[in-house]
Amino acid sequence: MIEGGSSPPPQEGDEALCVWLQAWSVPEAVVLETAFTLKVGAKAADERPLAGAVIEVIDDGEAVLARGTLGEAPWPDTAALYWTEIELPAPQKAGQHTWRARLVALPQETVFEIGRAHV
Repeated sequence: MIEGGSSPPPQEGDEALCVWLQAWSVPEAVVLETAFTLKVGAKAADERPLAGAVIEVIDDGEAVLARGTLGEAPWPDTAALYWTEIELPAPQKAGQHTWRARLVALPQETVFEIGRAHV
């Protein structure tokens, strides 16, 4: 099961860049101790280009599982949704697992939950 997440709304006076992250093409089930891929996209509220920004996927213990670099062109038919495909290692044990994505190549690192999976 995958549950999407989002960032908290900016507070008045915040100078931070507001970015939304979204994951899709997430498999419904994965085979233990293999690899799977998903797509992760990022869009800035002001639609500034995010090409070249790096996204990390981390586990509950904050360990980096994989990285991807946002491509030069936005996803087709979107205003500014930059995306990458990331290959992740499947868990070694069955159960519910949580991964988070964070955009790390911008001035301020922000963490967003991208989903929970029951394997």
